[in-house]
Amino acid sequence: MTPSLYMVSNLGLALEIKMREGCPHIHCRIEPDCDEFTANIVWFDVVDKGIDSARAHGACVISIEEVRHPSGKLSQEELLILSNWDRALKKKMEGVEVHDDL
Repeated sequence: MTPSLYMVSNLGLALEIKMREGCPHIHCRIEPDCDEFTANIVWFDVVDKGIDSARAHGACVISIEEVRHPSGKLSQEELLILSNWDRALKKKMEGVEVHDDL
């Protein structure tokens, strides 16, 4: 069976999926004072853990609550780090069915 990763912005829906699928749930909240680079690092880490959990349990649901506004520009070094991690996550997601309402 193909593992499923659900990414939703609604906590209530995430909990419904968790109950229906009998799978782990990861909730992520990005705080208002979080800078752009850190917010992306946190999100990528949550997705990475969600992929691992989906593979281990057959499914995982991630909910995100952003209470911040993007601020500041990313440096070239930060963009490179994020770009490399993004590519690695896309490769890791191969074979995982992603359901995304974000």
